[in-house]
Amino acid sequence: MLDKQQTKRLIQVALLPSCIGIASHALSGLADETWKPFLEHILPAVSRSWLLLLVLLLCVVCCLLAILLWMRSYFDVRRDCDLLTERGFYRAKKTGDLYCGACAAVHRTTPLKRSLNGCMWECPFPDCNATYDRLASDAKPQDR
Repeated sequence: MLDKQQTKRLIQVALLPSCIGIASHALSGLADETWKPFLEHILPAVSRSWLLLLVLLLCVVCCLLAILLWMRSYFDVRRDCDLLTERGFYRAKKTGDLYCGACAAVHRTTPLKRSLNGCMWECPFPDCNATYDRLASDAKPQDR
Protein backbone atom coordinates (compact mmCIF):
# COMPACT_ATOMS: atom_id res chain seq x y z
CA MET A 1 0.00 0.00 0.00
CA LEU A 2 1.38 3.40 -0.96
CA ASP A 3 1.46 6.10 1.65
CA LYS A 4 0.72 9.77 0.92
CA GLN A 5 4.36 10.75 0.23
CA GLN A 6 4.95 7.85 -2.18
CA THR A 7 1.75 8.62 -4.06
CA LYS A 8 2.70 12.30 -4.30
CA ARG A 9 6.16 11.39 -5.62
CA LEU A 10 4.72 9.00 -8.23
CA ILE A 11 2.30 11.66 -9.45
CA GLN A 12 5.14 14.18 -9.72
CA VAL A 13 7.29 11.71 -11.65
CA ALA A 14 4.48 10.88 -14.09
CA LEU A 15 3.21 14.44 -14.53
CA LEU A 16 6.33 15.96 -16.09
CA PRO A 17 6.76 13.42 -18.95
CA SER A 18 3.02 13.59 -19.65
CA CYS A 19 3.11 17.39 -19.95
CA ILE A 20 6.20 17.25 -22.16
CA GLY A 21 4.55 14.68 -24.42
CA ILE A 22 1.38 16.73 -24.79
CA ALA A 23 3.33 19.93 -25.48
CA SER A 24 5.61 18.25 -28.03
CA HIS A 25 2.64 16.77 -29.88
CA ALA A 26 0.90 20.15 -29.94
CA LEU A 27 4.02 21.96 -31.18
CA SER A 28 5.17 19.35 -33.71
CA GLY A 29 3.07 20.85 -36.51
CA LEU A 30 4.43 24.30 -35.80
CA ALA A 31 7.98 22.96 -35.76
CA ASP A 32 7.50 21.30 -39.17
CA GLU A 33 6.37 24.58 -40.73
CA THR A 34 9.22 26.49 -39.07
CA TRP A 35 12.02 24.11 -40.09
CA LYS A 36 10.95 23.52 -43.72
CA PRO A 37 12.37 26.83 -45.07
CA PHE A 38 15.56 26.33 -43.08
CA LEU A 39 16.07 22.81 -44.41
CA GLU A 40 15.21 23.76 -48.02
CA HIS A 41 17.06 27.08 -48.43
CA ILE A 42 19.59 27.83 -45.67
CA LEU A 43 21.07 24.42 -44.88
CA PRO A 44 22.24 23.70 -48.47
CA ALA A 45 24.09 27.05 -48.50
CA VAL A 46 26.18 26.19 -45.40
CA SER A 47 29.45 24.39 -46.11
CA ARG A 48 29.92 20.91 -44.69
CA SER A 49 32.84 21.93 -42.45
CA TRP A 50 30.80 24.73 -40.82
CA LEU A 51 27.88 22.37 -40.38
CA LEU A 52 30.09 19.80 -38.65
CA LEU A 53 31.57 22.51 -36.44
CA LEU A 54 28.09 23.67 -35.38
CA VAL A 55 27.00 20.11 -34.62
CA LEU A 56 30.16 19.53 -32.57
CA LEU A 57 29.59 22.76 -30.66
CA LEU A 58 25.99 21.77 -29.95
CA CYS A 59 27.14 18.36 -28.65
CA VAL A 60 29.71 19.97 -26.35
CA VAL A 61 27.12 22.39 -24.93
CA CYS A 62 24.64 19.55 -24.35
CA CYS A 63 27.30 17.43 -22.60
CA LEU A 64 28.32 20.33 -20.36
CA LEU A 65 24.71 21.00 -19.41
CA ALA A 66 24.13 17.31 -18.64
CA ILE A 67 27.25 17.19 -16.44
CA LEU A 68 26.21 20.38 -14.65
CA LEU A 69 22.73 19.02 -13.94
CA TRP A 70 24.13 15.69 -12.75
CA MET A 71 26.61 17.38 -10.41
CA ARG A 72 23.90 19.68 -9.05
CA SER A 73 21.54 16.83 -8.22
CA TYR A 74 24.18 14.34 -7.03
CA PHE A 75 23.86 15.32 -3.36
CA ASP A 76 21.22 17.73 -2.22
CA VAL A 77 21.47 18.63 1.46
CA ARG A 78 17.79 19.43 1.77
CA ARG A 79 16.77 16.09 0.21
CA ASP A 80 19.39 13.74 1.69
CA CYS A 81 19.55 15.23 5.18
CA ASP A 82 17.28 15.95 8.13
CA LEU A 83 17.01 19.55 9.30
CA LEU A 84 17.68 19.93 13.01
CA THR A 85 15.40 22.96 13.44
CA GLU A 86 16.42 23.69 17.01
CA ARG A 87 20.09 23.74 15.95
CA GLY A 88 19.89 25.32 12.47
CA PHE A 89 21.96 22.76 10.55
CA TYR A 90 21.41 19.48 8.69
CA ARG A 91 22.39 15.88 9.55
CA ALA A 92 22.93 13.41 6.68
CA LYS A 93 20.49 10.50 6.86
CA LYS A 94 23.04 7.88 5.75
CA THR A 95 26.32 9.03 7.30
CA GLY A 96 25.35 11.34 10.16
CA ASP A 97 27.64 14.11 8.87
CA LEU A 98 26.61 17.68 9.68
CA TYR A 99 26.06 20.38 7.04
CA CYS A 100 25.72 24.14 7.34
CA GLY A 101 22.12 25.34 7.26
CA ALA A 102 23.00 28.81 5.99
CA CYS A 103 24.88 27.36 3.01
CA ALA A 104 22.08 24.88 2.26
CA ALA A 105 19.68 27.82 1.93
CA VAL A 106 21.69 28.98 -1.11
CA HIS A 107 22.12 25.44 -2.55
CA ARG A 108 25.68 25.00 -1.31
CA THR A 109 26.86 21.75 0.34
CA THR A 110 29.30 22.60 3.11
CA PRO A 111 30.21 20.05 5.81
CA LEU A 112 30.71 21.54 9.25
CA LYS A 113 34.13 21.31 10.93
CA ARG A 114 35.01 21.36 14.62
CA SER A 115 36.49 24.60 15.86
CA LEU A 116 40.02 24.64 17.25
CA ASN A 117 38.80 24.56 20.85
CA GLY A 118 36.31 21.78 20.00
CA CYS A 119 33.21 23.38 21.54
CA MET A 120 31.72 24.81 18.31
CA TRP A 121 30.86 23.68 14.79
CA GLU A 122 32.16 26.06 12.13
CA CYS A 123 31.29 26.45 8.48
CA PRO A 124 34.59 26.54 6.55
CA PHE A 125 33.11 28.38 3.56
CA PRO A 126 34.77 31.83 3.46
CA ASP A 127 31.63 33.86 2.76
CA CYS A 128 29.53 32.09 5.41
CA ASN A 129 31.52 31.66 8.65
CA ALA A 130 28.42 30.37 10.50
CA THR A 131 29.05 28.80 13.92
CA TYR A 132 26.90 26.42 15.93
CA ASP A 133 27.23 25.24 19.54
CA ARG A 134 28.54 21.70 19.77
CA LEU A 135 26.60 19.22 21.90
CA ALA A 136 27.31 15.61 22.82
CA SER A 137 24.25 14.56 20.80
CA ASP A 138 25.89 15.94 17.64
CA ALA A 139 28.38 13.09 17.46
CA LYS A 140 27.86 10.28 14.97
CA PRO A 141 26.70 7.04 16.61
CA GLN A 142 30.12 5.42 16.02
CA ASP A 143 31.88 8.44 17.62
CA ARG A 144 29.97 8.28 20.92
